[in-house]
Amino acid sequence: MLRDLLAHPGVVEKVQLEGPLGVMAIHGGIEAGTAELALQVANATGSSHYIVAQPEDLAWHIPSTRYRPDDSPALDRFLGHVRAVVSVHGFGRAPLEHTILVGGRNRTMARAVAAALRRHTDVNVVGAIAEMPKKLRGVHPSNPVNLAPSRGVQLEMSASTREPHVRRHIGDVLSQVVLRQAARLAGAP
Repeated sequence: MLRDLLAHPGVVEKVQLEGPLGVMAIHGGIEAGTAELALQVANATGSSHYIVAQPEDLAWHIPSTRYRPDDSPALDRFLGHVRAVVSVHGFGRAPLEHTILVGGRNRTMARAVAAALRRHTDVNVVGAIAEMPKKLRGVHPSNPVNLAPSRGVQLEMSASTREPHVRRHIGDVLSQVVLRQAARLAGAP
């Protein structure tokens, strides 16, 4: 599926290999603001990034678990380079307006992200896996957020948290957590 999406005219796949922590947005263009947030955090922290962006007229949603490194040399290089991942997604479900779900299999990093978002934003943050809708937890073993050696954190952001002014603030908070996590991954004190 991913191979077919990447072959579609107008679909852009971007990869930049930098630090040991990677930031992803695999539904750029169809989950508004996710690619922009991933780039903001990656640029502010010197992190690696992997982004798939679709043109406005496409809106082809491939579930995360169908993004296979075998279908994309860029995704394979990204996952082979990073040690942990933060994957940015968007969702729209009532009654979860103005909410960020902090899922993924790296629960230590997820707790750090959730705590920082609670401290420095007015967003409703759900960090307990059991409190999240099953399909938005980001814990499936074949989800690319969990394919790096130290696994990762999947942020599911409601539409209001992806509005430009809110998203930029969330990006600033997330960047501070990513810097601390990247230092840990690199073995710094």
